[in-house]
Amino acid sequence: MLTLFALLACKPTPTPPPTPVPDPDGTADTALTIHTAETGLGDVPVFDCTNLPSSGFPSRIVPGARAYHGLAFDTLGNLVGSNGDSLIRVAASDVAELWLPAVGSGQQMDFLPDGDLAFSAFAVRRISPDGNNQVIASNVNAYGLIVGPDGFIYTANQSQVHRINPQNGNRVVYVSGVSSPKVINWSPGLDKFYVGTNGSDGEVWMFDIDPSTLMATSGPQLLGRTSNTWHDALGVDVCGNVYVAEFWDRRLWRITPDGEETVLIDYPSSLYGHGLVWGSGIGEWDAMNAYIPQPYNGNTVTEITLGIPDRRYNGGVYDTIF
Repeated sequence: MLTLFALLACKPTPTPPPTPVPDPDGTADTALTIHTAETGLGDVPVFDCTNLPSSGFPSRIVPGARAYHGLAFDTLGNLVGSNGDSLIRVAASDVAELWLPAVGSGQQMDFLPDGDLAFSAFAVRRISPDGNNQVIASNVNAYGLIVGPDGFIYTANQSQVHRINPQNGNRVVYVSGVSSPKVINWSPGLDKFYVGTNGSDGEVWMFDIDPSTLMATSGPQLLGRTSNTWHDALGVDVCGNVYVAEFWDRRLWRITPDGEETVLIDYPSSLYGHGLVWGSGIGEWDAMNAYIPQPYNGNTVTEITLGIPDRRYNGGVYDTIF
């Protein structure tokens, strides 16, 4: 029988939460608390990273859901996307409601720690649950958008990667040296930052990151390539695999942390997935499934069973086997 000491000894050293990075305008910023590994006092999900499927993924169209280039899940179990003009909120299949009209199709989106939605529609908007809609950063022209572990908004606009203060819209360049950055994300341990590109020979780049500050400690390094250019989504699972949606060949790629590239899905042209988020695990939104916007199929949403969750699964409390 394992003792508590033995259990602790088997666990990896938890990654400390990032500290807030000073903002250029000198204002105080609040960091989002990051959950780290348990101490052995309870059940922790364990994922076998050595035996992931590479084909035959079950899928279905989610009735009622709509999305253009982005999707996001709120903490109440709603799937949020755009029908090309308005934001639509879906609590379950066929249970859809108009949330906010006339905001346009937009690009990618993600929820902030306080429950507001960060939404990229040329400018970056902040939308509260009651529908209050305000521009917090104009002229950003971002496609890629993700909320970081520090609670800041990170965007890529095919020119620069920015870090944006969600309180005042103040922005700085986060990483540089990559041509045409379009989609972005971090590794599970927050020690890598990934950048997918547009018009740059299908390159996916990575930066070494200090997990305690989220700041880059290296320049860009090539992780892998897709067969063509124009990346529309970049997700990362609990095993550190990078998932890239590539427009010209209509494919979903998986690139392992050591750079091995695999085509997971060849889409029919109309069903190409222009984004990718994992289920929240609330209600019917299974955390093992990815949800894919399909703008060429009436802005519908496809659910695909990948069999592995997002890097943010369970607040980051899980173990992996390699």
